[in-house]
Amino acid sequence: MREELTAALMLTLCGIHDLRTGRVRRSFLIVWAVISVLIVLRDKTGASAAAVRAVPGLLWLACAGISRGTAGSGDGWCLLFCGLTAGTEAVLEILAAAMAGAAAVGAALRASGAEKSGRLPFVPFLAGGAWLLLLGELMARGG
Repeated sequence: MREELTAALMLTLCGIHDLRTGRVRRSFLIVWAVISVLIVLRDKTGASAAAVRAVPGLLWLACAGISRGTAGSGDGWCLLFCGLTAGTEAVLEILAAAMAGAAAVGAALRASGAEKSGRLPFVPFLAGGAWLLLLGELMARGG
């Protein structure tokens, strides 16, 4: 639960900056990288298990490179550190919730006739997904 809370807080910090500037602040990512490494070392996660935790973020970073920035590399770094911090299952749940939220907002913007800018910051949706995951865990625990 602490790891998911850490991921939600870091995603929130990164998401606020992403909303304001369209970029993820590098200093936040560096702090999160250190936290992720400490969690991996604390849990005595082997290199192969840590690599599995990082796969969603690594795939996103690959897509960001292939698409030349259409998929943001900041999003990929956030997913990578989220996976290292909270685990593969949690990052996939967060990613699914974020994609659903972004799709709903995108559809609503399109239906409202909003000007088509082509850029929708994604990290805030990841943060929302992380908070939904935490809320679900709290509800499952009964408190």
